[in-house]
Amino acid sequence: MIFAFILPFFYNSLQLGQLDRHFFASLDGANSAGPYSWSVLLPLVVLEEICDLEPDRRIRLNGTWEEELSIRNVPLFGQKFDVEVKPGRTTLLRDGKVVLRAEKTVMRETIAH
Repeated sequence: MIFAFILPFFYNSLQLGQLDRHFFASLDGANSAGPYSWSVLLPLVVLEEICDLEPDRRIRLNGTWEEELSIRNVPLFGQKFDVEVKPGRTTLLRDGKVVLRAEKTVMRETIAH
């Protein structure tokens, strides 16, 4: 699912079946202002709200989201992790195994890596 506040930014990319760093200023494809190249950072904002690395090297996992989504190949500590979000629960996985789970709360934990 793409959240309502992000959809307008990626409308043209979704119509083409690809997600790239350019999107147009209006939904009809008119490009009066030119392409915005910072749009590639919008998914990062969502990712950091769900799962982020704190300055003290703990992982912050937000289990309060009411959406369903999966994010694959999130780089942390030189390894790739997957993040699965379901209403009220967020799970961090490595090689399909649960590393950390937050349920209805935001947790900060140190993990072995």
